[in-house]
Amino acid sequence: MPLHHRLPALGDRVATASYLRATGWRPARLIGTFLNPEDHALAMDDNGRALAVWVDRDSFGQTRIQVRAVGPLSELGLSVPRYAFGGDTVNVTLALGTPAAAAGSIALSHDFPAGLLTLAATVPVAAGQREVLLPVPSAAVTDLRTGSITASYDGITSSGPLTLMPVPQLQLAVAPATVAGGQTAQLSVSVDRLSPVAVTVALTSDNPAATMVSTLSIPANAMFATASVLTQATVTATQTARLVATFRGIGASTLLRIDPAAVGAGSLTVSVIGNGRVTSMPAGIDCPGDCNETYSPATAEVTLTPI
Repeated sequence: MPLHHRLPALGDRVATASYLRATGWRPARLIGTFLNPEDHALAMDDNGRALAVWVDRDSFGQTRIQVRAVGPLSELGLSVPRYAFGGDTVNVTLALGTPAAAAGSIALSHDFPAGLLTLAATVPVAAGQREVLLPVPSAAVTDLRTGSITASYDGITSSGPLTLMPVPQLQLAVAPATVAGGQTAQLSVSVDRLSPVAVTVALTSDNPAATMVSTLSIPANAMFATASVLTQATVTATQTARLVATFRGIGASTLLRIDPAAVGAGSLTVSVIGNGRVTSMPAGIDCPGDCNETYSPATAEVTLTPI
């Protein structure tokens, strides 16, 4: 069954792609160049055997059909994480296009400075094996280090880029540093260097009077991110909350002070039914006549006296 059908340009090359059930379609190899092409098609069976068919003209101008079979195709897939923090174990996956016909080995190498990666020179492949999972320990770095890991098997070489990153240091700041209960503060979490990947930190507070989200993500190539800190309005005495951010076991903290919310001014209104008067202590109410008074927050108590 044709997998590809088009009118190629003069001098095009016919390419095949092997279908790997575990990993999907992958480019495999070029299988021919032709003159005056008019059309071509590619077909593939489940065993990785490919058939290329195209039409061209011979030296006498006669149309002819060219057919070429290739396969089963040999292929080596290499999967390497694009980024990893120095000190982590980098998980590398090696995949063969078809199960190994016999026991053998895959040759491995890298171009990082000595000591940054612990990579064996070869990894064994058993007969019938199709995939190898390879943990590769790395060393801590103080700046970005970019290189590649290369694998070779049965004459095919595949490489994957890898960048080792230093673990960023965190810094915290909260503004304002003192709030009244019920108010919101802003926590800023910053890193000491740009990172090509997002840095997600864990956030905690040691005081339930101050709460915030449990995680905060600093976007890739950004220096900081902020989170809101909510405080309880029912605080009756000054309290302190320690706000902590942690990334990969390394933490930083800052303090937030929470004061009781200020009590606002109060208004008192008196109504007199029948004869008589009502006065107040402190002064302000003398009703009828002056039946409404606003008292400052410093006034703890107002005594009313009927006369």
